[in-house]
Amino acid sequence: MADETVNRFIGKALTFPIEIDANGRAVISEGVEVIKRSIETIIGWPHGTRWFLNEFGSKLEDVLEEPNDLVLKALVKSELIQVITRWEKRIIPLDIKFLDATDTSVNIFVAYQIRNTQVEDSFVFPFYRRIQH
Repeated sequence: MADETVNRFIGKALTFPIEIDANGRAVISEGVEVIKRSIETIIGWPHGTRWFLNEFGSKLEDVLEEPNDLVLKALVKSELIQVITRWEKRIIPLDIKFLDATDTSVNIFVAYQIRNTQVEDSFVFPFYRRIQH
């Protein structure tokens, strides 16, 4: 499926957090960018903090202080597959990997396929366990 066809299939959307362009208008994303921003919102939003939709978001915040080991990675991978599958119905999660893990951060690689298409895409979500000064 060509990029233009995929963009029409997915459509356009106002993404969160809302960004304002130089003309003072809200930025509208389209196509695969809409899905990426949606997944970033799902992963980055703390579970239980959204009004009228307490189930939304992920529990990554709950594991901030856990040791950076294989158990943590398995737990986070399971959690992310669950929340992405639940809240982003336009995609099928294919793979979640951990890249460049340090004591303060881990880059999470997310690969997915857009439903009803053969289009696969991926991105890296930076998860910061601790802020360094």
